[in-house]
Amino acid sequence: MNVLLAVQDYLRKMLDAVEGMKVLLMDEETLNFVSLVITQSQVLQQQVFLFEKLENFQRDEMRHLRCICFIRPTAHNIDSLSSELANPKYGEYFLFFSNVLKSKYVERLASADQNCVVQQVHEFFGDYGAINADLFTLNMKHEATFSDRSWAVNRIADGLAAMVLSLKRRPIIRFERRSHMADLVASELLNRMGKEKVLFSFQRQMDNPPVLLIVDRFSDPVTPLLHQWTYQAMIHELLGINDNLVALSSKNTKVTLSMDLDDLFANNYTKTWAEIAATIQDSLKEVAALNHHFQANMQSLDDMRDFITKFPDFQKSKSNVIKHLDIVESLSSMVHAHSLLEVSEIEQNLACKNNHSAAQSAVQQVVNDGKVRQDDKLKVVMLYALRYETNGSNTTARFCEQLVQNGLAPERVRLVQTLLSFASTANRTGDLFSNKSWLSSIRQTLNQSVNGVEIVYTQHKPYLLEQIQDIGKGKLSPEDYPPKDNALCRTTPSEVFVFNVGGITYEEAVTSYNINNTPTGLKTVIGGTQILNSAGFLSLLQHIQH
Repeated sequence: MNVLLAVQDYLRKMLDAVEGMKVLLMDEETLNFVSLVITQSQVLQQQVFLFEKLENFQRDEMRHLRCICFIRPTAHNIDSLSSELANPKYGEYFLFFSNVLKSKYVERLASADQNCVVQQVHEFFGDYGAINADLFTLNMKHEATFSDRSWAVNRIADGLAAMVLSLKRRPIIRFERRSHMADLVASELLNRMGKEKVLFSFQRQMDNPPVLLIVDRFSDPVTPLLHQWTYQAMIHELLGINDNLVALSSKNTKVTLSMDLDDLFANNYTKTWAEIAATIQDSLKEVAALNHHFQANMQSLDDMRDFITKFPDFQKSKSNVIKHLDIVESLSSMVHAHSLLEVSEIEQNLACKNNHSAAQSAVQQVVNDGKVRQDDKLKVVMLYALRYETNGSNTTARFCEQLVQNGLAPERVRLVQTLLSFASTANRTGDLFSNKSWLSSIRQTLNQSVNGVEIVYTQHKPYLLEQIQDIGKGKLSPEDYPPKDNALCRTTPSEVFVFNVGGITYEEAVTSYNINNTPTGLKTVIGGTQILNSAGFLSLLQHIQH
């Protein structure tokens, strides 16, 4: 149940399959997927001489080179590849498709290969972006997801089919009944599993097969609105992570976050803000101590030999520590400049506590605070509107008027109503705020009294946690989340997949990580149409509004 290793394994097999100097030819999407799991230097070690895009028709002819072609099996790509094969630029072609290749496409390519340059054709199911071991994305833009429903349903089904095939699983499919999009995706995926019975027939049979749950982002609009305080989530929220790259405007540079090449990040990406700051400080001391050790002990040829042997690892460790120090400094400056600790405490209280008078006072304070960014004010009002939607005394309209008076564009403020239109209590599935459960209120109070102040900024738990726990216990409502193939809903699977139409967050990734690292035996992999932060969620609302 490791999507990162699954895609990396495909790539290693692909590169090992072709000896000698070669070209790696990809489309826009597979290029993105490859860049997430393997670095350019690692690919170069496999004698890859060039990286090219299939869409670039201005490439030079190099018939002495072999070409590994890794593309999605789409109609557009088949057209482009057919043109390529009719006038080949390389001596031999080894074709790897990231998903199931339709028979009509095989015939089309065979017809185009008049020069007999195609040596091999394979299906390697890497049609998704692996971010963490238990987190994946399809990198779908909002406009594509919601403007062309037919295309979006097929693209999501493609990604989900590839994901489960890469892990050699045939899951029971369940979907959120209130989400039309989740229903369509579930139906399309089940249809494909029926058509490709041989592909989905694995020797390893499980007494309780895995469950794939397809849900809608608007059933939990709270999680993507909150500021995050675990390391990976915080970086994405404040700086943005795009294809593992983070832009540091203060340094005018971009840095790479790699699970493979950066142990400091791989070992700490789920740690809290306080924990990561302490870890960076300790790492700095270790680097300084090593540097002092080398300088103080450079007295003989053996010392020099030892230094030369250990220097590459030392330099790598030093570079990683400096990189993360720069990231932490950038995050820290933003936290202090925009009063994010104060804003986050209010956000968490709105998400987790039901105290209307205190909430009104806190929201009023944020709306009038000149240090707080406009979008942060908007998100606080959104959280208030969601929490107290059914409270007859709510002052959402007044807060919206004040946002406009304080300089926020009226069109931007109307996103509050857009959010309520799509994510109202009537449209959501489940008890998002635990308003119906007195037991959850008691449990929350006990947790806070035990953990004290440290829980203030991380007290919110995504609704995803409850959904996964209910699946593991066989308690997830079959009325709210029916199966697509009339399977039994009261089984207790040991493996759960969750896909969120509209996007998944790094806070939910931390939830998955924690489940995978507890002794319950339950293993999870989660994914979404894209990786969301609050800016991405507001962009989603804006697109829907237009």
